[in-house]
Amino acid sequence: MKMISVISKRNMTHRKYTLAVLKDEKQTLTYIYDFGDDWEHKILLEQCLDEHEGPLPICIKGKGSRPPEDSGGMHHYQNMLKTLADPEADEDEKEDIQQWLDFMEEEPFSLEETNQVLLEFFEKGRS
Repeated sequence: MKMISVISKRNMTHRKYTLAVLKDEKQTLTYIYDFGDDWEHKILLEQCLDEHEGPLPICIKGKGSRPPEDSGGMHHYQNMLKTLADPEADEDEKEDIQQWLDFMEEEPFSLEETNQVLLEFFEKGRS
């Protein structure tokens, strides 16, 4: 077990949590972000690197864009995307959804940005 520090962006509180460390390849853990919307992330340890120069942890790949904040959770967001793709869905509802998504400006996944966030997060936890 390892202690990590977590800083909440909403109220800037600083807390320490115990993190179960993944030790073996193919082990997973589930991380829930935003308990109101229940964004569930499954984290898979794909490969243990024997030698790595630089900061850890690192993200080695990712895809897609993140859903907008406050989009109602995974199920609501998926339903919005299904509605947009449904040729028989109400056009006014589709237009409302599209306007909201356009306003939220989804950003494509950035490996560089993700690793910068990880670096900053874990550096703050060490101080």
